[in-house]
Amino acid sequence: MKRWLFALTVPLLAGCDLDVTGINVSCDVEEDFFEAIAAGRASTVRIIAETGDLRVEGRPGLTEIRVSGRACAEDRRDLNEIDLVVQRAGASIRVLGLVPSGAGINARLDLVVEVPEYMFAEIDHDAGDIDVTNVSGISIYDGSGDVLLDYIYGDVDISDESGFLRMRDVAGDVYLADESGEIDIDRVDGGVYIDEDGSGNIVLTGIGTDVYIVEDGTGDITVDDVLGDLTVEYDSSGRITYRNVRGRITVPR
Repeated sequence: MKRWLFALTVPLLAGCDLDVTGINVSCDVEEDFFEAIAAGRASTVRIIAETGDLRVEGRPGLTEIRVSGRACAEDRRDLNEIDLVVQRAGASIRVLGLVPSGAGINARLDLVVEVPEYMFAEIDHDAGDIDVTNVSGISIYDGSGDVLLDYIYGDVDISDESGFLRMRDVAGDVYLADESGEIDIDRVDGGVYIDEDGSGNIVLTGIGTDVYIVEDGTGDITVDDVLGDLTVEYDSSGRITYRNVRGRITVPR
């Protein structure tokens, strides 16, 4: 088993209150951002995003990284502190979405990052939803918010604190550590390895090799259509339901 490595347009809405995973942001003032940089020989995009939604979309034939954003805040002072930085850093492109934090600050920055579809994405994200599609692989550290992944051509490695996780059509393996929230994974060519799941149901379907769950806290586990083995080392509470498992089944009694 691999060791843990410990990512379309988002709504850009004018004149409204937006809620980011329980953080209400009053968009009284707004500003748009756009940056672009040639991909060159870079094979990785590293994204550090603070408060706000993030979408990363791989595009065939694209030769640059395009980053657009909508910043909003309750007052002009906080808005002026928001910044977007896109720069080359060795063999990677770095995207920084900088949002002020602290008592009395009410601000967010929603980002859309378009990249060549061969790029690997590394994401460090604080609060808000993540939506990623059509990249060669992804590594995510996420604080809070939902994570939605579609059409990932390589491995997925996620450490997540809270929020719903949904994945579809992953060509590699999935490595996951999750503190809380539902997990729904469908159509993975490789295996699914869950180091820890604190709470929330787990639903896994269409897995190409093994399913290995080291530790599960609360919530049900439902597994269907697995070409390899199913192993659950420890389960605190909840039902374990499985069907169409081709390999060995090892679950707690």
